[in-house]
Amino acid sequence: MIRTLLIAVFLVPLGGTGNTLLSIEEALHKTFPEASFRKETLWPSAEQHEKAEALAGISIPEGPVHRWVAENEGRALGFIYFDRHRVRTLPETLMVSVLPSETLKRIDVFRFNEPANYMPGPRWYKQFDSHQLDDKLRLKKGISAVTGATLTARATVNCSRRTLALHKVLSD
Repeated sequence: MIRTLLIAVFLVPLGGTGNTLLSIEEALHKTFPEASFRKETLWPSAEQHEKAEALAGISIPEGPVHRWVAENEGRALGFIYFDRHRVRTLPETLMVSVLPSETLKRIDVFRFNEPANYMPGPRWYKQFDSHQLDDKLRLKKGISAVTGATLTARATVNCSRRTLALHKVLSD
């Protein structure tokens, strides 16, 4: 028993997970299993960028926006964005799924490089489901804080606000 426990302890990775938790294909089909996907690259204009920052209430890096459109029989079921950002000192990549109604369908962790104990559990991420870009999409308002993962929580909220704002201005 002690020997098994010691082996298990030494098999736990040290530091950040640094792993891609899903392949892109698995991640896309996990969210919209009945869909086919096409990738789009969009370039927000200066005006769209400024409007997105105003809507999000945070700074948004300039540059292209890559998204996958989930379709079934020519109808858009949703949009998937991969957002890479820094948490504390290392990056994470979140997969943000947005419905045509400009509502979050879900957020999934695609890659997390910080220590694993800085990553909230699946239940915490589930609270983002069905949120829109409003004042409830903030920590301690409609989103609960996480003890021991404050920077991850803040980065996730900012990511969701940034994604919804960009989605809105690029869809108008």
